[in-house]
Amino acid sequence: GDLEARAEAESAWFGLGDEDVLLCILPFSFDVGLNQLLSFIWTGCELALLDSWFSKDIMNAIESRKATGISAVPSIWQDFLSKGHQLDTSGLHRSLRYLTVSGGSLARQELDRLPALAPGVGIFKTYGQTEAFRGSSLRPEELASKPGSVGRAFRGARVYVVRGDGTAAKPNEQGEVVITGLGLMSGYLDDNDPENKLRPNPFAGDDDNSAFAIFTGDQGWLDEDGYLFLAGRRDDMVKVQGNRIYPHEVREQLLHIEGVALAEVIPVKHTDDTRLVAFVVGGPPGLPPESEIMMKMGALVPSYMIPSHIVTKQALPLTASGKPDRPQLAAEAAALLESQRDYV
Repeated sequence: GDLEARAEAESAWFGLGDEDVLLCILPFSFDVGLNQLLSFIWTGCELALLDSWFSKDIMNAIESRKATGISAVPSIWQDFLSKGHQLDTSGLHRSLRYLTVSGGSLARQELDRLPALAPGVGIFKTYGQTEAFRGSSLRPEELASKPGSVGRAFRGARVYVVRGDGTAAKPNEQGEVVITGLGLMSGYLDDNDPENKLRPNPFAGDDDNSAFAIFTGDQGWLDEDGYLFLAGRRDDMVKVQGNRIYPHEVREQLLHIEGVALAEVIPVKHTDDTRLVAFVVGGPPGLPPESEIMMKMGALVPSYMIPSHIVTKQALPLTASGKPDRPQLAAEAAALLESQRDYV
């Protein structure tokens, strides 16, 4: 029954009918890919499977299958942007009417460039967790006015932000994001919940009949209009030289540097010390040398946010769901610092 309700909500949100063709480039083991499969079953539309994340293959599949919708993780759109590709939405790719940014966030400067990648195509930003299906989504008509937001509560879901004491935060007050409603899991295998994410719903009542809630671990806030903004994961916050930062803040500044197409920033801890290691992939007009990147970062951020090392790569490693493989990068970063005995 829950899967049926998810499929109905997803199909209504994206306006799907039996004439649609969904281009599926994500595995069914990943909830975003599974949602497309359920929508296909619910609506009777066509589901076109593509076993490739190469931008050229995706463009060819849109043309040949007359795809109308694509759900993808940020790394796929980053690849399009880094290569300077553009969809021909008035010609070869005119069938496409929407795409999603799911399973993560694009940096603001990447998001600002995305509409030019697919002129006239609706862009949906979605936010959720495996444990809670989809908490919120930003619709295409809201992108210009709320670009930094992941939208308002998805159909059938409720989104709250709570303080440390569990009470509801005020508008624009940061706290932990809590999701209830549609798609909430029943529990973990063997009842193993080390992060205590599944808890009794503190907001249960006439307006919210969910018995349980997912405490996501994500930090964020709701504005006066009920739009959700994310600050970062609670577990991702690190202290560098006594200052609290989120590594994604450093990543976003790296992407301001001309020639840096992709970047990931990994914190490596050793006793009370934390070092930041940045992995970067170059793009036009060419990746600057490490010293120049360091110098340019010095003009953008405080000294404690400048990575101690810049590592150049041809491509970033990805997981099976297309997200950056941060555990692999973390192992590489730790090995790099250990080999150079960089700890003091």
